[in-house]
Amino acid sequence: MQSWADAEWFTGRLKVAEKITTTVFYVKGETKTNDLSPATDVWSSSEIPLNALAMLKMASEGIHSNKHGLTMQIQELKNKGFPLAFVGDVVGNGSESSYKSAVNSILWFVGDDIPYVPNKRSGGIYLGKKIEPILLNTLRDAGALVIELDVTEMSTGDVLDIYPYRGICNNHETGEQLCTFELKTPVIFDEVQAGGRNSLSIGRALTARARESLGLEASTVFHLPEANLSTETGQKQLWHLSHHNRAQFLSGAATICLFLVLFVSIFKVV
Repeated sequence: MQSWADAEWFTGRLKVAEKITTTVFYVKGETKTNDLSPATDVWSSSEIPLNALAMLKMASEGIHSNKHGLTMQIQELKNKGFPLAFVGDVVGNGSESSYKSAVNSILWFVGDDIPYVPNKRSGGIYLGKKIEPILLNTLRDAGALVIELDVTEMSTGDVLDIYPYRGICNNHETGEQLCTFELKTPVIFDEVQAGGRNSLSIGRALTARARESLGLEASTVFHLPEANLSTETGQKQLWHLSHHNRAQFLSGAATICLFLVLFVSIFKVV
């Protein structure tokens, strides 16, 4: 209980670094979900490594279109020794394919392995001049660092130095400032650290309940959405946040209880 109250589930994970050096994989023009996960090829969403081979299968500027060519191109970029950033002009307009399937394909090439979870990845860095809101939120659910900024000075193979807290993006080799940006909310840093929006929401609610049970004050570990409490809108935002966290907590608790009931039932049968 004390561990949950101290939010050790959160503080034990790596924070977003002050400086992130990354290699650019740039997809020019408009990239639709069907480009990332073609509906005609992806018939089973659970086969993520196989489905990812169909990503960007159509020829385009700077992209090796066949599946082996794209894999080799991405590996060559990773050989520079830095994590890969997926960069696009306009990314995520929906078509036949689902947003989740599209995100899984990108994650397979750009994300990080999840311990003890095979064939699935999370995290990664995603930059775009315009990222469709549903795709952006799906990436945030997967613990990705998603930044909307000016990408016109970037090209595939460039190495960038991103300063997420300062909102600056520089060329790694020359030190030239390419652009500035501003994240919509500092909560994004917590989402990345927690491994995704849902993990943060449920974990934050469990920490709050644990501290309440132990008679402790509210935790100061997490960023909270900025809401102007002097206005009616700000008060509504805070109220919705509180009730959203409670709903996430109840949902997580119900899942755990169901798992325990099933486990006990199976144990009795055995």
